[in-house]
Amino acid sequence: MDLTATILLVDDFQVVRKTLKHHLRAMGFVNFEEAGDGNMALEVLEQKKVDLVLLDWNMPVKSGFELLKEVRTKEEFNKLPIIMLTAEGTEEAVTQAVLAGATNYIVKPFNFDTLAKKITQVMGKKSK
Repeated sequence: MDLTATILLVDDFQVVRKTLKHHLRAMGFVNFEEAGDGNMALEVLEQKKVDLVLLDWNMPVKSGFELLKEVRTKEEFNKLPIIMLTAEGTEEAVTQAVLAGATNYIVKPFNFDTLAKKITQVMGKKSK
């Protein structure tokens, strides 16, 4: 797994992004970008090379689900791993996200061992 990979953290709560960064640093990751909504995340994706997106569903302006659907229509982002980190835990929400192109899905609240396992799975897939 490439610990120099750039991870885009997309959540409207700064404290969530800060907590994620803390735990990702403990895993050994060092490069991060942040966005507080889907529009900001799209700008980052269009301007910088990102290797993984951790994406909240419920955000103002443009939701994570809307961003997911939009990103998956763009060929340059077809293989970009996107893990949804969200309180949307219904079976219907998970199914919608997977059908829209989410690489993986974690329901909040979650423990960081689960996050580490999902990132390892996704980043391992990407490097194959």
